[in-house]
Amino acid sequence: MVRAVVIHADSDAAGIKAEDKWLSRHYPTYHKVRQALLMKNGHYYDKIEVVNSSEDHKEIYFDITEPYNSLMRIFQKSG
Repeated sequence: MVRAVVIHADSDAAGIKAEDKWLSRHYPTYHKVRQALLMKNGHYYDKIEVVNSSEDHKEIYFDITEPYNSLMRIFQKSG
């Protein structure tokens, strides 16, 4: 796994907001084209592919273990 940006958030919504903020700060001229959820060694990752108007593609990985686990606790409580 390549290096991932670690997302510290206590909810899924806050995690998404943090990803979007990071992307807009580091890749302001790009937009999302694809997203995948990955799991490796007990960690959860969002793999997001972005592209700009020149068709330059980038793949960014976010470690979303913290917000993902928070979301799973909500589902466990409601079940």
